[in-house]
Amino acid sequence: MACKCAWRPGIAASCGVQVLVHSSRSSRTYGQRGAACTTASLCQSALGIMSLLCPRVLKPHLARRWRRGAAQQRGNVQARAARMSFECVAGDLAISMMIPTFEAFLLSGSGIYTPLWLIFGSATGPNFASPEVKHGVVLAACWLSSASYARAYEGEALDGEDPSELLWRLFTTNFLNAWLIFFAVSFLGLFEPFSEADCLHLGIPADTWGSAGFSLDAKVIRQVVDVNIDILVEALLLNTWHVYYAGSDFYKLWSLLMRRFGM
Repeated sequence: MACKCAWRPGIAASCGVQVLVHSSRSSRTYGQRGAACTTASLCQSALGIMSLLCPRVLKPHLARRWRRGAAQQRGNVQARAARMSFECVAGDLAISMMIPTFEAFLLSGSGIYTPLWLIFGSATGPNFASPEVKHGVVLAACWLSSASYARAYEGEALDGEDPSELLWRLFTTNFLNAWLIFFAVSFLGLFEPFSEADCLHLGIPADTWGSAGFSLDAKVIRQVVDVNIDILVEALLLNTWHVYYAGSDFYKLWSLLMRRFGM
């Protein structure tokens, strides 16, 4: 069909230009569609290849990375628990070693009562350490052994997240510590004087025992008093230290104790 504007050269030329532009646009659109189809097919092929390679190549790599991250996280947790345990043990050791000095200053210094371990330990003889240090070693050994057996140095007892777990482990520690102190003091008492003559031989004055003098019954009674003092002082100071280090609220712990005992 001939163009209606063929008799007009200018219009015919413009029509020809429009036809060329239209054809060029159509060719570019067709080329873009072809390129898009080629790109889509390439993407689909790449996805297909990746889907085949992921289970064999990427999955082991990701699994190794996950295991490495999990191991690093466990290592951080274990390092933090070890640091907490070391700090808590160091605090227990320091407090246990200072308890005999505190008892001697508070009781003997004020004239209220002189512990038996201080009397016999201060007697003349070949002493490698002061009686406070020797008795502190005994108290520290008893407490550290009890706390280790009760797992009072593990993360569950030191992170402060479970107050009931902290109380239970401290209760177990105090129960075992009381028996260990009792047996330790009883055993060490076998190497102490059993008569007033033995005390005089060690250089202990006779007036140390008062008007009644030294007797085996008095020695046993004073040993029982010393054991109870050691147990109470250790329980007060070391339990306070554990609760403070765990970051627990004293009021919440007291309320929990009251509910447990029905008060």
